[in-house]
Amino acid sequence: MANKSTTSIIVALLSGCLLIWFGLKQFKVWFPNRNIPNFVHDAVRNSEFEFLSLSPVHPPANPDGEIFHGFESLGSIKIKNHNIGELMIDSLDKSVGKNLIENARCYWPRHGIRIDHHGDQIELIVCFECGPLTIYRNGQKVYNAKVSNAAKSIFDQILQKEGLPIDTPPW
Repeated sequence: MANKSTTSIIVALLSGCLLIWFGLKQFKVWFPNRNIPNFVHDAVRNSEFEFLSLSPVHPPANPDGEIFHGFESLGSIKIKNHNIGELMIDSLDKSVGKNLIENARCYWPRHGIRIDHHGDQIELIVCFECGPLTIYRNGQKVYNAKVSNAAKSIFDQILQKEGLPIDTPPW
C-alpha cells in the first residue's frame, strides 16, 4: 500500500508542477508587458529597414500619400547601420512596461518601422504619448505592449538628423 501511495503522491506532484509550468507559460503569452519578440531583434540585426515619421492625424490629412496602419507618413529613411537599429529596438525593448503613462488614451503615433526580413514583413507602430506599441508580422497583429517614452528622444534624434519632420501633439 505504501508503494501505491508514494506513486500517487509523485504523480500528483509532477502533474502539479506541469500545470504550474504550463500556467506560467500561458501567463507570459497573455500578459502584454513583455519584452519585444526575438524575431524583431533578429530582423533589425540582419536587415536594413525603413523608419517612418508619421502624422498622428486620423483620418489622414493627405489620404493620397503613403499610409502606414491608417496614419500618413511624413517621410522615411532607410536604416542601414545595424548598430543604430539595435539601439532603437533595445531602447524600445527596455521601455516596455516601465514608468507607464496612466490613463492616457490619445493614440497619436508618430513613429513607424517596416522591416523586410527573410520573406516576412515586420511593422512596428508606437505612440510615445500614451504608450501603445503594436507589432505586425505579415499583416497580422502579433504583439501589443505599453511602453514609456524613454526611447522617444532616440527616435526623434534620428529623424531630426535626417531632416525628417516630427509632428507635434495638438496640445
